[in-house]
Amino acid sequence: MRKVVGRERVLAVRLIFLAVFTCLSLLMTVQMAYAQSSLTDWTAGTGETLVAVAISGDGYSVAAGSMEGGIFLYDNTGKQLWEYAAGDSVDTVAISSNGQYVAAGSNDSHVYFFDRSGTLLWKYRAGDRIWKVAMSSDGAYVTAGSADGNVYLFNRNGLQWDYPTGDYVMDIAFPAGGTFVVAGTLSGDVYKINRERALIWHGSVDGAVMGVAASADGKYTVVGTDSGGIRLLGSSGDQLWSHTAGDCIWGVAISSDGSYMAASSADHCLYFYDNGGRLQWKYTADDRLYGVAIATDGTYIVAGSRDGNIYLLNSYGSLVSKTPTGDSVIGVDMSDDGYYVTGASADEKLYYFVNSELFALGSMCLLGGLVGGLGFLGVIALALVLIVAVIGVFIYLRRRKRRKAPASTPAASPVPPAPPAAPEEPAPGPSMTAADGAGMASGAAEAPLLKGDRDVFISYTTGDKPIADALCHGLEARKIRCWIAPRDILPGMDYEKAIIEAIHSARIMVIVYSSRTNNSKHVVNELRAGWSRGVPIVPFRIEDAPMNDVMSYYISSTHWLDAISPPMEKHIDDLASTIQLLLKGN
Repeated sequence: MRKVVGRERVLAVRLIFLAVFTCLSLLMTVQMAYAQSSLTDWTAGTGETLVAVAISGDGYSVAAGSMEGGIFLYDNTGKQLWEYAAGDSVDTVAISSNGQYVAAGSNDSHVYFFDRSGTLLWKYRAGDRIWKVAMSSDGAYVTAGSADGNVYLFNRNGLQWDYPTGDYVMDIAFPAGGTFVVAGTLSGDVYKINRERALIWHGSVDGAVMGVAASADGKYTVVGTDSGGIRLLGSSGDQLWSHTAGDCIWGVAISSDGSYMAASSADHCLYFYDNGGRLQWKYTADDRLYGVAIATDGTYIVAGSRDGNIYLLNSYGSLVSKTPTGDSVIGVDMSDDGYYVTGASADEKLYYFVNSELFALGSMCLLGGLVGGLGFLGVIALALVLIVAVIGVFIYLRRRKRRKAPASTPAASPVPPAPPAAPEEPAPGPSMTAADGAGMASGAAEAPLLKGDRDVFISYTTGDKPIADALCHGLEARKIRCWIAPRDILPGMDYEKAIIEAIHSARIMVIVYSSRTNNSKHVVNELRAGWSRGVPIVPFRIEDAPMNDVMSYYISSTHWLDAISPPMEKHIDDLASTIQLLLKGN
């Protein structure tokens, strides 16, 4: 009898322990379920090559733009709210913090402005393609930078003003308050303009500005250039520090208070600095990096890569997640708190996911919050209720057992255990490893998207890029189709292969010749490729500089077009006439 009672006491203790454990587990389960309800990872297929994306500050709305001219808006469940077709590629989009307004810039030279329902409130035609649009957090103001050299400011009714810079406006920064605009140009000029169109300061950096970002108070401006420069400018435009990466900087981002900044580079690296110029860490991806975004407090950074991955890192440089897509990821963004992340991929899909690190921390905090809300006595009371309930069930079952008469039953014969089931054979058929998928993605990125549709291939050194761009613009204005890097090398294409195929399919090659040309291996390689294919070569000399032996071998006997003395427009006209004659002869 004592043994039976002892066993029952042990059972009761175990049931009480189980009750307490169940109580705490229920609390955690409820909280995890609550947190799980907000975990809404999704992928949306658009049928178009996505190159731009923007997420609202609250993370509940996502806008995207495509090379085919599509403008899309999705909610946080992946439902498409609307779609609009622009006249050409949409390379930039912006959205208000609450997702009520969307702006887009297109190669058709238009800026588009919509409300959440998809109603086009207005559109404005600039003088050339729109490189970048940005929006104040409340959607009251929109700014745009254009290849026509102007910075534009709009309100919800349309254009407020335009400000000329004299060169392509490659990128703009418009912090949340919308009180000022920072613009960077192809020639390396940086302008800070207030909302009343007054110039606050004007500075310059070496190389073309590929990215610019500013802190909310305007105290810090970070600039990235095509020569790999990462520059931090102060409140008056003075340079505070500079660093140089191994290749072109494709994008920059800065925390709201200017404490931290990130830069993504074609050298495959993501750089993270503090405002004192100290490199906090450097992360190396599998291929060149494109767009980059940062949480407002600088705690998380996201970047897209040509390797098809979306990289999410925390401020300590630890990789939080590496989300694979089917092709190059050009545009990325995250909500203000870094909780929601999105990326636009050339595989025609939009990716949206939750920051797994913040999700885990949030679940723990919610559990703690609920316990804190109940209070210590509340938790004790809940545990006691469960304990009493378990004891009550135990007593009830015990009394019920006593009322039952014992039934005699024959001893059951032992039943041999069933033999274990044979392992199921895998279904025959092809399988694909991650490496195979990566190879397919890489192969897809190698294919050139444009081939055999240009009259002129323009070869130049990086230092002569402004002249080469002006020459390209002038020829295309005369209906002469040009191929020029990096403009015509789409993300995902192999750089060298794209150049060789463009040379082989071009009818004429123009060499922008200066003293810098002699030292350019790339120009020599391009020249050799064109010469071996018999492509007519037209040297366009912008400096009176002697040729080295290699250059002399290829073009010394070729008729030159001198463009040494101003104005440059006259020399471009002469070049256009020469090319038109050669094209007729061909």
